[in-house]
Amino acid sequence: MLTEVEIANKALGKLGIRPISSLDDQEESARVAKAMFGTVLDYELSIYRWLFALKRTLLPKDAQAPAFGYKNQYSLPPDFLRLEMVEGKPANLKDSYLIEGNKILTDLPAPLKIIYISREVEMVKWPPFFVEAFACKLAYEMCERLKQDPSRKNTLLTEYQMIIRDAKRANAIQLPAQALPATELEVAQYGF
Repeated sequence: MLTEVEIANKALGKLGIRPISSLDDQEESARVAKAMFGTVLDYELSIYRWLFALKRTLLPKDAQAPAFGYKNQYSLPPDFLRLEMVEGKPANLKDSYLIEGNKILTDLPAPLKIIYISREVEMVKWPPFFVEAFACKLAYEMCERLKQDPSRKNTLLTEYQMIIRDAKRANAIQLPAQALPATELEVAQYGF
């Protein structure tokens, strides 16, 4: 089973730094890896629509309604990173809800159906593309503090971009649906 230390060592290897035995080691590389691991993980999970991190749930309405503006509020799940869909509509169509803190405010009735990107910490669920992308991103982020080598940092960025491209091609990352541009007839008829 994959561990945080194995991923940190994969990242450190990309920097040419010897492996650590624990994130609690006193070596600077262990301290830096430990300090950056969670933040870089959350970023990497939330920046792309990784299929393994998508979850759907029904949110119960909170007992307390918002002070004004909306009828209902719903608490977001504890592993929530980014909203993808609300009641079957893409999250970028924000005409029917608002996120404030860890709440969704809306007039939509309970239960509220959402699809979201989760903080998936069960590494056994991580596909190889994500492991590689995350290790590369972690190495990239640690490079400044541990190596001060702009050339290596650029190489890591190029490697990361290639991994993401391959992941998209393999459908490990689902691309969001794109709206089709209006046709000339629709523009003439409806003024789109």
